[in-house]
Amino acid sequence: MKAFEIVKILKKNGWVDIRQEGSHHRFRHAKTGKCETFAYHTETEDVGKIKAMKVFKQFGINPEK
Repeated sequence: MKAFEIVKILKKNGWVDIRQEGSHHRFRHAKTGKCETFAYHTETEDVGKIKAMKVFKQFGINPEK
């Protein structure tokens, strides 16, 4: 899975990219205000299945939906 695909899923689930410092992208949930960080270097970077699952768990997203 590519980083841009994960970002697309995050945004679809109410997360907004609020800032970036280097490879760390900070997201805030539009309704809850909760903030989380997702680190990646380029949008076309292959994140891998295990890291993708960890990101989804961190952001509270069920990837099967």
